[in-house]
Amino acid sequence: MAAALEARHRFGISCWDAAFIEASRATCFAAVLSEDLDDRTDYAGSRVQDPFEATWSL
Repeated sequence: MAAALEARHRFGISCWDAAFIEASRATCFAAVLSEDLDDRTDYAGSRVQDPFEATWSL
């Protein structure tokens, strides 16, 4: 949770989104599927992909 709070301040995202990003980083997932975060943004090693985009790759 400490890492999520730091990510929240660093990237200006919600607590829930920051927790989601940090959980993916902690479990070594390279990509996060989210329609709420900015598509194709890299959050310190976790890349976001919008699952509703017509073309995407992990």
